[in-house]
This record gives sequence, C-alpha cells and structure tokens, in this order.
Amino acid sequence: MIDTTGHDWARMDWNFIDFAGKMEVNLRKAGDRQVKHKLLISIILWLFIGSLMSAASAHAAVWDRIKDIYDAPEKINELQADLTEAAQQIEESRKQAESLLQQNAELQRQNEALAQQNKQLQSQMEKMNAERSTLYRQLTSTGITAILLALGYFAAVRIWRYTVWRKQRRDNQEVNLS
Repeated sequence: MIDTTGHDWARMDWNFIDFAGKMEVNLRKAGDRQVKHKLLISIILWLFIGSLMSAASAHAAVWDRIKDIYDAPEKINELQADLTEAAQQIEESRKQAESLLQQNAELQRQNEALAQQNKQLQSQMEKMNAERSTLYRQLTSTGITAILLALGYFAAVRIWRYTVWRKQRRDNQEVNLS
C-alpha cells in the first residue's frame, strides 16, 4: 500500500519485522541483562514508532473511509439534488428550445405570408403603372386630336368664309355687270 506521502508502508512493515527478528537473535546471544533491557527497550521503541507511523496513516485512512461511509448519504443526496437540478435545467432548456422552434416556425410562416403579400403588391403596382402609362397615352392622343380638330375647324371655317366671300364677290360683279 503506497500512501500519498510516498511511504511504502508494507515494505516498511517487512523491514521492521526483519529488524525485530535480528534483535531477538541478538537477545538470545547476549547474556548480559543490561544488553537485554536495552534491546528490549529499543524493540519496544521501534515497535511504538512503527505503529505510530503505520497507525497514523491507517487511522487516517480508516477515519476517512468511515467518514466517507457516513457522509455517503449526504453525498448521494447532494448528487441526487445536482442530478435533479441538471434534469430540471435540461427540461427547461428543452422547453425553451421547443418554444423557440415554434416561434421560428411561426415567424417563417409570417415571412412567407409577407413575401406573398409583397409579390401581390408588386404586381398591383406594375398594373397601376401600366394603367397610368396607358392613361397618359390616351390623354396625349386625346389632346393632340382635340388640337388637330380645333385647327381643322379653324381652317375649315376660314376656307368656307373665303369660298363664301368669293362667291358673293362673283355674284356682286355679275349684278354690277348686268
């Protein structure tokens, strides 16, 4: 088991056991009571230090696991709340997307209707322009005809008066000659 601090606790435990075994052999060989006490104290000290080192990480790991186990329902509740919130947001987004799609479809229908209305208005405008140009041509031809008729009338009246004047003059000359 490798701790996050980089200690290899399993290897250390085996090294400690190996060290303790060597100390035990040394205890058997030593006949002196003081040496035995020193070795026993050092073994106890080494066991205590080793247990503190491994117990601290084991205790922390066990404590974290116990804490995680007891905090699991809260975490599950938090995850469930987050999941519910995400589901609600997705549902709201879906509803908003649907409403936007409906709005887009409605605007597209309105756009098509306005385009059709625009085409109709353009055709009406073209008809009105054609009628206007026809009216201008008719007014122009009517005006020219009226002017020509007036000039024709004026010319006809002049010619008729001249003819009447000549006839009266001839008749007067015949009366004077006779």
